[in-house]
Amino acid sequence: MGRAGPIFPVGVLDKDGGRIRDPAVPDLPHFGEVHEMVDGQARSGAAGEVRMSFFAAGFGAQKLLSLPAATPADIGAAHDEALTSAGSDPEHLARRAEALGPREQVLGPAAERMKAVATAIDGASRAAAAAWLKARFDVEAN
Repeated sequence: MGRAGPIFPVGVLDKDGGRIRDPAVPDLPHFGEVHEMVDGQARSGAAGEVRMSFFAAGFGAQKLLSLPAATPADIGAAHDEALTSAGSDPEHLARRAEALGPREQVLGPAAERMKAVATAIDGASRAAAAAWLKARFDVEAN
């Protein structure tokens, strides 16, 4: 029987919302790097924007804790403080590596940037994605 091993990980988002290598396997290129190696160039335009948004929503930013926009400011501040204070809690720190591996927890403005990457697709890119979904899978996007 043959052997199997990883070819590339998807990658993770950095604090600026860009894709970087997964710290769990830093010697392996992420999907975007592999695509560039194979295709000779990075994805750009609508295809690049949509792929990055799908990547962020499906992996890089999939575990964001967000409150509804109408949440009162004092509740939002208490929520943010609780998350921030967990970063110095010895019990949390002792279990963090087992739960998350070498990946960082991202809070505040950096988490907001990740959320924006995952959810903000301009109208032209959204239309291009809808047309691709219709042509490839015969589904209508809302």
